[in-house]
Amino acid sequence: MNNKLMHFALFGVLTILVTIVLFYVRCEEGEFQTARNWFVLGPLLLSELLFVLQLCGNIRKLDSKTSPLSIVVTVLLPLYFFFALIMTVVAHSSITDTQLATIQVLVAVIVLGLVMSTEIVGETIAANGAKTAKANVARNDFRFTVNDIIENLKQRSEFYASAQGQCEQLRDAARFAADTVPGGEKIDEEVGDKLMELERLSTDQNATTENLTNSLGVALRAFQKREAMMKSLR
Repeated sequence: MNNKLMHFALFGVLTILVTIVLFYVRCEEGEFQTARNWFVLGPLLLSELLFVLQLCGNIRKLDSKTSPLSIVVTVLLPLYFFFALIMTVVAHSSITDTQLATIQVLVAVIVLGLVMSTEIVGETIAANGAKTAKANVARNDFRFTVNDIIENLKQRSEFYASAQGQCEQLRDAARFAADTVPGGEKIDEEVGDKLMELERLSTDQNATTENLTNSLGVALRAFQKREAMMKSLR
């Protein structure tokens, strides 16, 4: 467990102790079963629940890259706890039950909305980042695969001599392939499939010149289609 997570957990334990003390005080004041009491203690319990959920989420993501937006929740939850703590003092003033309940409910809805929206946006950003990283790995694999294909085709000296121009075009297409963008995963997969088929044929001693030529042309057209799609998605 890293230091930030440890500090967050320790702060959560401290808030639990404070909440227990406040429960005891409210019981001693004889207000435990009143509606006003739950307007005061309810937000404290909600903040504790959010602390536990956030801590569990942080532990689950300990070995993965967290979203920069997670700092919003990390700051928001302590602030909400301090707000709930302040409201326990305000509850002893002349504020009415209706006013107290309205403030508590309004702030709770705002906090829950911010927490949920931040988590949703954070997960979306993380998912898109993972897709882009995966696609970039696939793009780099294109280069290695094409190099292997060309080396295999060089073993077929007669065919390579006649198709050397296309082979170099394929090498350049893989070398200068545009960076992928969200939405381009499908075309990356399509290019990968065409290259896999060409690689299979390049090692197949029974593959005919016609089959190799056709597969080479299909792979080149797949790269051209990919380039056009990447430009349209930018």
